[in-house]
Amino acid sequence: IFCRPPSHHNNRFVYAPQFRAFSTHESSKKPRRFVRILAAGGCAVLGSAAYIAATSDLKTSQLVKITERMGRNACGVVSSVVDYKYTYWKMKSMTPEEQEEATRNVHLRGAHRLLHACTSNGGLYVKIGQILAQMEHLLPHEYVQTMKSMFQSCPHTSYDDVLEVLQEELKTDPFAVFASLSPEPIASASLAQVHVGYLRDPQTGGRGPKVAVKVQHRGLIETSLLDIRSLDFFVRQIKRVFKDFQYGWFVDEVKLNLPNELDFRLEGLNAEKCAANFKNNPQVKVPRIYWPFTSQRVLVMEFEEGCSVTDVNELKRMKLDLQDVARLMSQTFSEQMFVHGFVHADPHPGNVLIRRMPNSSKPLLVMLDHGLYRTLGDEFKFNYCQLWRSLIMGDAEGIKQAALKLNAGELYPYFAAMLTYKSWDDIVASDRSKLQRKLTKEESTRLQQYAVQYAGEIGDVLHRVPREMLLLFKTNDCLRYVDRQLGAPINSYLVMSEYCLRGIRQYHRQTNPGVWSAIQDFQEQLHLALRMKMFKIYVWLLSWLNYAVIFPTEPTTA
Repeated sequence: IFCRPPSHHNNRFVYAPQFRAFSTHESSKKPRRFVRILAAGGCAVLGSAAYIAATSDLKTSQLVKITERMGRNACGVVSSVVDYKYTYWKMKSMTPEEQEEATRNVHLRGAHRLLHACTSNGGLYVKIGQILAQMEHLLPHEYVQTMKSMFQSCPHTSYDDVLEVLQEELKTDPFAVFASLSPEPIASASLAQVHVGYLRDPQTGGRGPKVAVKVQHRGLIETSLLDIRSLDFFVRQIKRVFKDFQYGWFVDEVKLNLPNELDFRLEGLNAEKCAANFKNNPQVKVPRIYWPFTSQRVLVMEFEEGCSVTDVNELKRMKLDLQDVARLMSQTFSEQMFVHGFVHADPHPGNVLIRRMPNSSKPLLVMLDHGLYRTLGDEFKFNYCQLWRSLIMGDAEGIKQAALKLNAGELYPYFAAMLTYKSWDDIVASDRSKLQRKLTKEESTRLQQYAVQYAGEIGDVLHRVPREMLLLFKTNDCLRYVDRQLGAPINSYLVMSEYCLRGIRQYHRQTNPGVWSAIQDFQEQLHLALRMKMFKIYVWLLSWLNYAVIFPTEPTTA
């Protein structure tokens, strides 16, 4: 909706074809059109409730609850539609400066309606709000900034409910397992909250190891399943009305990933596999899982100290070098993506802790929240390595070929821009420093305008590419945000290039064993390594000449 101001509105935004049905004509038809919109919203709510009631075994209280949520959603959507249409109608008589101000204000009002719906509904909607807060390349600035508060407004389960969930899952009195358990959580997220506790020593009955106890919010499984059904219904109805609507992938991803995130036993398995992958790296730590006390809704793990990876003041207080922290962060997740093929898909600052290594000035990275992972197949991982190698080297033909293998087709320039948050001209420029240089405010605004202008193409890319890419987009957004918060003290593309080469070597060894293949592989890798080395020298010279090559430092996601 926010993509559609009047056509003469300075081309700041452009028409999105999927919203063409909402176009307005003369003002005399507006009241009738608004009535139709209100009626459609009411029918959608009733239709959704009827559909869900007919296709599931629901209690009356559950049906009332989900109808209330859908009613709240419909009211918010209809209010925003009317607000946007009326505002854009009024813009016809405004000056360009007044149009700019009116656009900002209507975006802000719409963002607050969305925030109210997500916080009031809770559960899955909190997760959706947090995802929207990271879509700075797709949403107006007012939406992104407003939705950031979703990271601080997660639901809290009462201590009594926490004890009841523990009782149900452990099949015994919680205090037969825990010597103590903090009444207040130390962290709360959309799906669960974490309490500090001490296991009971089986021999003495006193305090045992210090643990973090992750407890799922009560009733979340039932409400989330209902929310998925209603969301699926709405998206299918939108697709029926707007043939160009290409965002059904979002519901498909939620339907695929949410059940896994709601089973903490799978999170424990992911954590152990991640720990095994980094067992030879002393700078990466994954908490130990206490399996006797872990179930579908409860996860008990070793308690790990540390501060958030973006807490610059605390990092400096610990006398840690921000370059070392940024490099460790980039190395860890590059190794996951390009070498292991087992990727943490939600590395936001709350899930990554940093502390000093014992008897060392080096940082130690603690990885938390292993509920959402994606395993990359060997062929996909190789194509992804080839893509990033070509992006780093500015090889337009290589980018095209790798993107074709990842099913982006002729939309490969949009695909590359979405991965790097850079314009195509900067990606393929002979001056490779453009890939890393700081964006000006005007360039950042222009990229946001391009995102709106080519919303259809972006949606088509997301619909086409393998499902693995969707979580990698999210991972890249999170890592880019962390890098900006740290002031982007290193050239992260150079770090990524090293792991791209490792991933390519690994694939060649697996698929082409033998001496002659090894010699050919060595020649190719030597050639690439020399090009990367020259690139490093070039970047160092630019930095030495006081032209620091860095990412934007302005935070735009959470």
